[in-house]
Amino acid sequence: MKTLISKIVVIVALMCATSMNAQNNKQFDVQLKTTLSNVNEDEASSVVKGMDELQRMEKQYPDAWLPSYYRSLIALQYAVRFPQSAYSSLFLDAVKADLEALQTKKGVNRSEQFTLKGFYYAALIAQNPSVNGKLYYIDAICCYKSAIGINPSNPRPRILLYIFFEKMSKEIGQPSMNNPKDLETIKELYSKEKQNGMQPTWGRNLIDYFKLK
Repeated sequence: MKTLISKIVVIVALMCATSMNAQNNKQFDVQLKTTLSNVNEDEASSVVKGMDELQRMEKQYPDAWLPSYYRSLIALQYAVRFPQSAYSSLFLDAVKADLEALQTKKGVNRSEQFTLKGFYYAALIAQNPSVNGKLYYIDAICCYKSAIGINPSNPRPRILLYIFFEKMSKEIGQPSMNNPKDLETIKELYSKEKQNGMQPTWGRNLIDYFKLK
């Protein structure tokens, strides 16, 4: 009888723990979604505010990797759009530290982590293409290819590498290193991707933004 009661207690405890985790995950997703939806990626002050909010989330959820990830992402998106902005250099300094911290996060998606690292090098190149291009282009390519190697179904490193090769070919006046079928693969991967909480699914809009054909 005591054994039966003990088993029941354990089962109830597990059910309660599962219910609490589900509630916490939902609260986390709602909080993260709200924070990101309030960020205007074209305004530095809004990006700063968003980064501060995400930093608070990092402290609130120390084991979660997504706040650090999105904090780096919104900073990089601004830096790539406005490479000559004084804020961009500050954002890139913050991203460098965040990327190092992201490596230590439990359960971090390594493919997404390497994608961000490649994006970081691309942002550095955008600040001064003639100088930084020679310094960091190999790093950017290696990071994107590492991300693809870890998860071939991840479209984000593929599209960022595709864009990177297109820009590089124009910069150096050489044919693009992209395969004609690469863009079709990217589109197919995005069409198959499904939303899972706040896991990364961004990048599809870049196809139209850069008028890729």
